[in-house]
Amino acid sequence: MGNTIKRQLFFIVALALNNGIMGQVISTDTIIGQYRLPSSDPQGGESVLIFSDNTFLTVYFGGMLKGSWQIKSNTVLFKTTSSPQVVVYGREISSLKDTTQIDLSGFSGNQALVGFESGKELIMQSIFNTDANCFASPYIYKTLKELPEFSFAMGKPEIHHESEYNTLNLYSYANTKQYNDFMVVNLPSEYTRDIGFSANYVNGKLFFRQHLVAASKKPLSEGSDEDSRFIRKFMEQELLPDILEYGNEFFPYIENPTEEDLKAFYRIEPTQVEEIQKNEIKHGATSLFHASCD
Repeated sequence: MGNTIKRQLFFIVALALNNGIMGQVISTDTIIGQYRLPSSDPQGGESVLIFSDNTFLTVYFGGMLKGSWQIKSNTVLFKTTSSPQVVVYGREISSLKDTTQIDLSGFSGNQALVGFESGKELIMQSIFNTDANCFASPYIYKTLKELPEFSFAMGKPEIHHESEYNTLNLYSYANTKQYNDFMVVNLPSEYTRDIGFSANYVNGKLFFRQHLVAASKKPLSEGSDEDSRFIRKFMEQELLPDILEYGNEFFPYIENPTEEDLKAFYRIEPTQVEEIQKNEIKHGATSLFHASCD
């Protein structure tokens, strides 16, 4: 009886030691940290920061995306948080008097339509000419007409070929607060669609996106205090806040601003977001702006 118990204990201990050395046990504690993905990109490649609250941040040349992660078997599944294609802000500026203006600088290089007419017929015009190739922001549309409502039509963010732009996303807005100064944010497509990717956990290391080499890992605590504060703020705040104040990266640049120029913008939620066919739109004869170096 004693020998049987000893053999059982020996088996249990051996199994535990073996699992500790060779096991593929994946958990939150084993994966949190900073990961540098293998890359030969001279612009700096990509890093992924995994946090214990099931959120993550991916940092790459020219941008940052955040999202959530979950563990499935020996794989970590990541999904970014998407934002709307178009976000409109408005405010009232007394210096404009009877003029209404809309800053559309963020649409440079994108095929997008804008409509200021109300009625049964949807009349819209391109913001830029189709062969636009030379931009010089800001692009501010001004009118002496009141704008009680307006709309934007955009190609779906997951579509990359012009020939497939038959179905558009239509965003409609109502100017209920009678603002006369508007700013429209048009985010790059990577911010406006859900992006999913994964990493396989093998021998205590993470292999991202089918890379044959494991990502190098550092503790989350490694880095400057300034970087940590910036990351923490980025993770806690909405990319496009309800109140857009001076100092925010999306606040328009104004040279030698007055006190009134620094007034905050307020986010305007769309009254309707729907899919429409391109042939449902009556196109204006010209674009709102013409950008060309030819």
